[in-house]
Amino acid sequence: MTGLTAAPGSPSDAGLVHSALGGDVASFSALLDRYRASLYARALAYLGRPEDAADAVQETFLLALTRLGQVRDPGAVGGWLHAVLRSVCAMELRSRIGRVTVAEIDADVPAAQDAVGQLALRDWVWAALEDLPEPLRLVTLLRFFGGGHSYAEIAQLCGVPVGTVRSRLHQAKAELGARLLAESGTAPRGDAGWAQRVRASYLALAGRDPDPYAAMFALDAEIAASGLVVRGRDQVRAMCEHDLDDGIGTRLVDVVGSAAITVIESKFVNPLDDPQHCPPAVTQVLFHDGTDQVRRSLGYFHPRPTRA
Repeated sequence: MTGLTAAPGSPSDAGLVHSALGGDVASFSALLDRYRASLYARALAYLGRPEDAADAVQETFLLALTRLGQVRDPGAVGGWLHAVLRSVCAMELRSRIGRVTVAEIDADVPAAQDAVGQLALRDWVWAALEDLPEPLRLVTLLRFFGGGHSYAEIAQLCGVPVGTVRSRLHQAKAELGARLLAESGTAPRGDAGWAQRVRASYLALAGRDPDPYAAMFALDAEIAASGLVVRGRDQVRAMCEHDLDDGIGTRLVDVVGSAAITVIESKFVNPLDDPQHCPPAVTQVLFHDGTDQVRRSLGYFHPRPTRA
């Protein structure tokens, strides 16, 4: 799903786009935060690894910063953001099999602006770039605010390996993305009541009561995680009860949500006599379409650390 309905009283997508194009970074921040959970969910489905999905979302944010003025229909900016994300994910998948060319950005995403000075939020961009260490600033300018140079071209220009370019860009994207989201003190973070319900369900699990967690799921919900598929609320409850009987605990790390999608990061707490029973952590994406029940869930079990 690419379109989200703004909460009552919140600016529309088109309103946020117009304000951002007028130089209001808080509106741009609010727009990105509105779509962050759905973008992350889609990236996770494409790429499989949470760290790659997070990086793809950050890159989408920076590409949106350079190209927002090219959005033809501000009311459909959600679909445009997802198109940018698909291109970013396709590039990442090609890089895994060594098929990335100099034209790394798909033709369905318009070319980047040639200069920071042309951007509506140029003052913010310059200030944010100046705060980056010089090596990070240079690769970011070349990648996002120049001609969209390839990793190989940037590596040659900077005199460093391609892996170093990727590492520097990863760090720069994370820092700039976090700063963008922090610009709006009123940026929507999804339904506060729903987030509280999620947190309360994990507290109940810690107290050995699986019912609040299971009650979040529809009777016919489908839950898939790393090849494991569970169908129905009763099976969700049975799975929780089985883990509790085995002495497995769950610790909530973070909840990030929109009106229709929620991303949950949590860690497993294994019993002392069976420390390898469960993977160390799990990322869950809950699809609830603005209702109070989860219809579908995707999950990713984080791999155990490789022993030296």
